[in-house]
Amino acid sequence: MPDLVFSTDDPSKFIPADVFTLEAAMLAPEEPGLQKLLKLGDLIAEQVWGYDEEALVWLRDHANVKERFQDGVIAGMAIIRCTSGIDPSLSSAVRGIVDRYRLAKHLEPKFRRQTESSFFNSKTGVWRRYRHVSHLWAAVLHRHMELGESAPFPCSMPDMPRLLGLSEGYLTLGAMTKAPKATSAVLDADVAVRPSVAMRFLLPTVIPAFSIRAA
Repeated sequence: MPDLVFSTDDPSKFIPADVFTLEAAMLAPEEPGLQKLLKLGDLIAEQVWGYDEEALVWLRDHANVKERFQDGVIAGMAIIRCTSGIDPSLSSAVRGIVDRYRLAKHLEPKFRRQTESSFFNSKTGVWRRYRHVSHLWAAVLHRHMELGESAPFPCSMPDMPRLLGLSEGYLTLGAMTKAPKATSAVLDADVAVRPSVAMRFLLPTVIPAFSIRAA
């Protein structure tokens, strides 16, 4: 998967458009064309002039942003659970999540019907589509648990370096996490969506240090 292409390789010089780049990559990891549209919609919304709210709502509805968000949350929570030791494997983590989803009446029926087999479906499953960005989703969920529900998605611009550093921490843990009978680790750093190599050297080192038992 390609690197996250920001306006700079220096994490101290992010601009608002870089937050939109991260958001689009997380919501549409395999669809570069849709990423460009989502980013364009966010950029339009930032402008005082020319802001067509109806057009932006149409774009986000057409792109199924709500569904993509909820799929990303499942993938990120699975990474948190299996790398923190809450669950012994990714499959076990997914079973725990989907069991809770069935009871979540605020979610749409599609998500309450999510099963372990549908999550891992080789053609349409959440894991096939979001595995390469699941460490980013884990980092976003982690920061939201630290900062509270008022934290913006995916993060504020000043929080970008810490969020990306945290995502690298989750990626490292995921690449080291392997179930007893698994043939490979949960995550593969070689195919994960990441900042450029130059930026990685400048990001803060953030190790996911607490166990999220409420997850």
